[in-house]
Formats: sequence, structure tokens, C-alpha cells
Amino acid sequence: MSRTTLVALSAFDQLGFENCSFTIGYVVKSVDVPSLQAAAIRVIGKWRLLAGSVQWSKQLSTWCIAVPLEGDVSERLKFTTSQSPDDLDSRFWVNKDASAAILSCPPVKYFRHPSVPTSLSSFSRHKAPILSLHVTKFANYTCVGITVPHGLFDAVGAGQIIRSLRCELRGESWDVPSFSETNVLQVAFEDIVASPRTHHNSDKFYSEMLDRLKRAFVAPSLRNLLTCGIMFVYEMVWQRSENKAVYLGGDVLKNLIEVVKGEVESSGAGWVSTADVLTSWFLKSSYAHEVDSNFVAMCGTASIRQLLAEKYPQMERYCRESGSIVVQTKELAQKSLAEIAVLHRKAIARTREAAYIKDYNDILVQRATTFPGAEMGFDPVIFTNQVIGRFDEADFGSEISALWFWVTPSILPFPVVTINKLGEGYILQGTVRRARWNAISDVLGL
Repeated sequence: MSRTTLVALSAFDQLGFENCSFTIGYVVKSVDVPSLQAAAIRVIGKWRLLAGSVQWSKQLSTWCIAVPLEGDVSERLKFTTSQSPDDLDSRFWVNKDASAAILSCPPVKYFRHPSVPTSLSSFSRHKAPILSLHVTKFANYTCVGITVPHGLFDAVGAGQIIRSLRCELRGESWDVPSFSETNVLQVAFEDIVASPRTHHNSDKFYSEMLDRLKRAFVAPSLRNLLTCGIMFVYEMVWQRSENKAVYLGGDVLKNLIEVVKGEVESSGAGWVSTADVLTSWFLKSSYAHEVDSNFVAMCGTASIRQLLAEKYPQMERYCRESGSIVVQTKELAQKSLAEIAVLHRKAIARTREAAYIKDYNDILVQRATTFPGAEMGFDPVIFTNQVIGRFDEADFGSEISALWFWVTPSILPFPVVTINKLGEGYILQGTVRRARWNAISDVLGL
């Protein structure tokens, strides 16, 4: 029997993430399928964590990955293919000459085999491989999908897989991420939680962040489950929400970034990132027809690696972590893009303080309040900046014409908008009300 080691997941890894998996989808002109499969097998052979199997540890009371330390692991890759004689619909990919476009999301079945599990419990029950690749060839384009459990990977972790595949396809060397039986995220997280509190929650901005966090995530109960289901149906059926994406490139992107960053700099409000600008633009554009909206809860996921890595450098390459932020954007119609971008940057900065991690632990981890807080009149938008994962650095031998993302299952009663780099531009995707997609289209003049 081959030697194995058990890698425990942290409580932070399991704040609802253990119940789903996610798929990154690429649309490319062509791909060498046998070479891709061989490269993926080499990746899991070197990065043995990917060859592991999900197990529940009664002793540790947590999900773990049983990692084989020796032997052939080629069967621990799920690699599937399909083919269609038809062309892939032009609504699913970006014309390389476009400076702005609204795209429709293609069916996930082009990128993910239906037999791939979702939750860690289903991965464990079926003894399923952690890494799955699915390729669908059309007459004009090829779809490539990479699926992993969300309880084990976030955008940064998935990006490590993508770049390791790229290196193997190119014949380049790459650094294999390390792993150990001791979960560094759990250790680092508990270290901060146990440290003395130096911040007093006195300022209004921080207090509002915590209040909105409590409202956005609640304890699982029958009442909350029913409310979530009703709101999901309301958004999908009554509001006719659609999974689409907006691509911004060329002069449209350049002018937007220059104007907003210039306004922030001239006002002395500090610095904002491109993702801050894109977040503010999407939020304001999608609500452009709703001038009477009093406020919108702007949610987000922010990496806290930088803070944790100050004492635990290995956190820089840990395969998953994130913290949630929720900030109320009042009087959205009257705020400029620069003001919203500054607000978003300010909220992210606060999440990277030890005080917020302590409060986040009290609100979400200790109380297990990870269920979406759905209620009429509370209309949050969750933004997740996946640029940090550098998904666009994949190389399948031909230009990437679209980049898509799915979480399975997805039953959130409010939109989750992902931000990714694509070529010289950015693509923002989410399941958003049809009226709001129409508003974005009007803002762009499409």
C-alpha cells in the first residue's frame, strides 16, 4: 500500500465553500487534446495534493485531503471530451476588434462534465479526482474547462494549476506548491484571532461594514432557506436575471481608467486599483436606470494573504483563502465613479487589518453564519476580483477569445460578479437582472 499523508482543511476553508465547486472556462481556436491531457497528468504527478482524495476526519472533525506520496497517479485526473459539428455561437466569445461588448454565457456543459461532483462530501462519497478537465470541440472554436472543489481552491490556487499546466505544455520548469499536515491558514488565522485587540470599533464606516456583514450572512435555518429560495425565484423568474458578461477593452477601458484614477488622484483621496474602478463602473452602470435607489450593498471577496504572510510566508502560495467585505453605498445615483472606487478601496484596506479578521471570525466562523441573508429590499451585489488568480495566463496554443466562470451549485439570491483580465481588456461576468444588463448596454451605447 502506497504511503499517504493527511492534509487538513481549515475552518476558514469551509465557510460554505465546502458545498460547491467551480469551473474556469476558456474559448480558444484550437487545442492539442492529447498534449493537454499528458500535461495535466504530469502536473498531478508532481503536485501530489492534486492527486489526493477528499476524506472526512472524525478525529480532527474536518475535511482532509489524503495525499499519495508515491506511485502512479494518472487515474486521479478526470479528463473528458466531447465534439460538435456546429459552430460555437458568436455570442459566447469576444471579437478581437471589439472595444466593448455584451456576451451571453455558454452552457457549462461545454466546459464541465455532468458527472463531476460539487461538494466535498460528494467528492468523498464518489472518491472522485480533485482536478477535472473537459474539452468540447466545435467547428470554429474549442472550449476548455478546469473544475476544482471550492473548499480546496480559490482564484489564487486555481491560478497555480493553470500556470503549472502552461509550464508543462511549454516544457518549462515550475515550482511545486508545498503542503503539510499542519494547515498554515488555520495556524495563521488562530494566531491573529488570539492576539490582543488594538483597534476599537469607533468609526462609523467600520461599524457599518460589520452591520452589513451580519445582514449579508445569517445562520442556516428553515426560515432563511425558504426566504433564500423565494428570493432566488424572484430574481430568476420575475426579474429575469441572465448570466452574461461585459467586455471592456481598447479606448473604452483606457479612457475609463485614466479619467477615474485621475479624479481620485487630483482629489487627494489616495490610490485605487483598476479593479476598484471596474467595480464602481459596473455597479453604477447597472443601476443607471434606478435613480431612486437609496443604497446598494456592495459586497466583495478580498485576499488577506498579505497580512497573514507577514508572519507565515508560506501563505503566499496557499491554495485558498478569502475574506468577505460588505459596504453600503448610499445615494448611488449621486456618487461619482471615483467616489465609489475610493469607498471600495477603503473597505478592502479595512479587511486586511487584524481587527477585521477578529470580527469576521466572531460573526461568520464562530457563529457559523455563512448562509446568504436574503430579504426583500436588501439588494447586494457581490464582486470577486479574480485578476489576482491570473487566469488569463493560460496557454493552450492559441489565443483566448473568452474566459468564463461558474460556481456549482449556484443558488445565491443576489448576483456575484467576477472580474478577469482578457487580452488587453477585462471581462466582468454575473447573473444580473435583465433590466440592469440593458442599462449597461445603454451606458456603452451598444
